[in-house]
Amino acid sequence: MITIPVVDYEKEKHNWNKILNVLQCMTCPLFSAIVTKGIFAGDDDFNLKTLNGFPVIVLIVLISIVLSGIVWCTSKHDTQPKYHDLFAYMGFVISVIWIYSIANEIVNLLQMLGIVFHISNAILGLTLLAWGNSIGGTCAR
Repeated sequence: MITIPVVDYEKEKHNWNKILNVLQCMTCPLFSAIVTKGIFAGDDDFNLKTLNGFPVIVLIVLISIVLSGIVWCTSKHDTQPKYHDLFAYMGFVISVIWIYSIANEIVNLLQMLGIVFHISNAILGLTLLAWGNSIGGTCAR
């Protein structure tokens, strides 16, 4: 809820909430950068990327603050702004990033199980990961 904006045309004001949408403008870029490892240099999660010596995370925070300030200053509490439809696109992108991060965690857990039970990656790929790919098709039928 705090990272995924919801635009619902069937609800009053299309689900517009000024304070929540301003907060989502702060959390969406930060969440995206952290989950996709866009702020980390290489495989080490402790070294932050820099842009000419300027940390990328600081740049993302500044962009988030500016974006939130624009939404705060150009919108009203009682009516949705003209650009409210853009929140639906932002919600779609953040939802895809959520799915990406959850899928990565599931693969990491399966690889951890392979290490614990001494199962090779080839066997994991042929069995558990292949079963995971077919579950969606099985449930759809």
